[in-house]
Amino acid sequence: MKTRDSKFNNLSSNMTHQGFRFLVKCQMLNVKCYSKSNAMRGFTVIELLVSFTIFAVVLSLVSMVFITSLRSQKSITALIAANDNLYLMLEQMSREIRVGTNFVFISETQLQFDNRVGDTIIYRFVAGSSENPGRILRSASSHAGGSFRQINASNVNIADFFVTNNCGSVGPLRATLHMKVGALGAPNIGGILNDIQTTIATRNLAKCN
Repeated sequence: MKTRDSKFNNLSSNMTHQGFRFLVKCQMLNVKCYSKSNAMRGFTVIELLVSFTIFAVVLSLVSMVFITSLRSQKSITALIAANDNLYLMLEQMSREIRVGTNFVFISETQLQFDNRVGDTIIYRFVAGSSENPGRILRSASSHAGGSFRQINASNVNIADFFVTNNCGSVGPLRATLHMKVGALGAPNIGGILNDIQTTIATRNLAKCN
């Protein structure tokens, strides 16, 4: 029994001595040494909580950036689509006014003239409300009994519109269209309005009243 205890004590002493030599060698080489017990220790609850908290914060920031980018892209797409539809409407009006005759400026928001095929055309602005955006209507005497129909797209808000009478004694008639327009269909763009002005000169020496 004594022999077995002495062997165990010698073995423990040798292991302790070897471990001490191992630690001294690590300190001399200025490197970190890990014992088998430290390598198998794992994470504590506090370390896990801190790690999960940092991960949640980073994930929240990344999600906010991603959502903001999506909203910005949607707003930009809506603005581009509204501008495209607006310029199509202006091109249609410009072509028709450019070859028109017998112009009558009924009011600042209404213009009447005869187009190249003899139809009486009327452009009229209808101011918007909290429920319906502003719009421009067109009437042709040869279509549907001269009833008015909207010519601007549903994603275009015409906040203001008026026509300036530039009739002169010499030269062609010039009608200046003034518009304040915005886009619809995306959040945070309803308050963005652009001022647009274009002057259209007729191709003939038309009289106006």
